[in-house]
Amino acid sequence: MWGGPLDRGRRPRRRLFSPVTAEPDQGVRCGRGVRPTASYLAGFYCNSKMWGAVCYNEDLTEYFLNMTSLKAVLCLLVLTAASAFSSSRGSNGSQLGNPESGLFSRAIQHFGGHIVDPAQFTNTLDGFERYLAASGVRAFNAAELTHPNHPEVAAKFGFTSFLPPQSWWPRGVALALLAQDIQRQVGEPVSIRNWWRPPAYNRDPKVGGAERGDHMGAFSIDLDYLSSQSRRRAEQWLHSLARTEQWLQLSLGLGDRSTHIGILSPRGHREWHYASYLR
Repeated sequence: MWGGPLDRGRRPRRRLFSPVTAEPDQGVRCGRGVRPTASYLAGFYCNSKMWGAVCYNEDLTEYFLNMTSLKAVLCLLVLTAASAFSSSRGSNGSQLGNPESGLFSRAIQHFGGHIVDPAQFTNTLDGFERYLAASGVRAFNAAELTHPNHPEVAAKFGFTSFLPPQSWWPRGVALALLAQDIQRQVGEPVSIRNWWRPPAYNRDPKVGGAERGDHMGAFSIDLDYLSSQSRRRAEQWLHSLARTEQWLQLSLGLGDRSTHIGILSPRGHREWHYASYLR
């Protein structure tokens, strides 16, 4: 008996709730059949193993419910946020969430350049050339930035040019824009050598690169000047830049007619003088 006058003559009610079982990539089994899970996202479906979802069966209709509406809403928000984050990573590549890339973007803008995604260009010298131009580099080209200072040594290691990983291209843009500013300051042409150096090339005795130098991470360039006076003007301007823009973490190696310039080096701000240096 079901206990009261109102229940007299009625059929016992069926159990309304039954557990959900799920198989990967198959759907959710509930009651009479299997439904694809994707079609129920709009109905606040969440994976049963995460949220303990249940099925509601009444007559011939099946509905998906969560144990509470709050969990359902939270689940949808999590799915939406995860989807948005995944899309953002797809559009921004490895740059997303990387503090270093944000600083190089700041450096590019500080020196008058434009923020451009290098992934939009082919991973070739021609693609790098187009990337430099789109970023606002006018005084230097891809060949100048990637030409080995010792081609015969580079050839031993299978290189004809030194094009670094594409995710490092913004470092080259920031340095080239800095070199453009230096050229304007000294009032005559300067030339770039030694941007990125592969480690094997850097270790060769003829190259004589520093064991922990900035070049292997594409954090620096070497500039050559037409005169000692130009180098002195550049040095004065760079010292001022180092004081006013300490976040750039400038590294300066000073010679008579050459300057090593690094920005955002992992080893931080520092300065040294080569044997040829004269004040």
